[in-house]
Amino acid sequence: MTTPSRPQPPLTVEHPTPKQARGWRMAAGASAAAAVSAAVVAVPAWLAALPSAASASPAAPRSGAALLKASRAAVTKQSGVLESVSVVSGSSSAKITAQIGKAGGEETGSFASGKQRGSARVISVGKEAYVRGDDYGLTASGLTAAAARAETNRWISMTTSKGLGASLSSGLTMVTAASGIGLSGNERVSRPTTVDGQRVIGVLASASGQSAVIYVRASGTPLPVEVHATAKGFSETVTFAHWGEAPHLVAPRPTVALRSSWVAPTG
Repeated sequence: MTTPSRPQPPLTVEHPTPKQARGWRMAAGASAAAAVSAAVVAVPAWLAALPSAASASPAAPRSGAALLKASRAAVTKQSGVLESVSVVSGSSSAKITAQIGKAGGEETGSFASGKQRGSARVISVGKEAYVRGDDYGLTASGLTAAAARAETNRWISMTTSKGLGASLSSGLTMVTAASGIGLSGNERVSRPTTVDGQRVIGVLASASGQSAVIYVRASGTPLPVEVHATAKGFSETVTFAHWGEAPHLVAPRPTVALRSSWVAPTG
């Protein structure tokens, strides 16, 4: 299966480590631009209240690195966020919506590569992760083609401590979300502007035809609002909303336990 790929150095949009850290986003090429995004992101609750004036932060840091550091710290203190990711790379694309919480979350993704289309849903609750999808959606989630066909539209359970379960669930916590907030490569800070109706400050980086920008709130708690990343044949947009509300997670039933033979080889 061909999936979008993230930009390569010299521009780096920091991302929670390898494929296992972002599940679909990484497989779909959601650079934390997404996770910068994600983490600035990640990666989800629906109607969070905005911070009060009493929680307003002091004057915004002058450097982009300081601003993103403050944003990471702010993200880890949140109980939830709604993250929306859109990635296009060549003929492949992915759209992911995630509700991320302190210790787990859920996300729904739709994937396309050439004429292939599919979708899947992941829920991470406690020490268990669950995935359900159609043929192509399960393949995009890491199953072999044979297993994806056989287990289409069935909830598959697995531990979050290793393997595929760790890969699919690791992007669904606030710690992981915060860990991907960062840029390098001719970093600079923009003047305040408006994005999605909010006053924001952008931290930008560009190099060798690649560019990325992370927008964070210009006043109050410096939470991320939107992320954009572009490169030749690649684009990604991540938006964050409803900070502060934890997702309501319920383990699905019935389920079938994941078998090791179902997992597609990696690397």
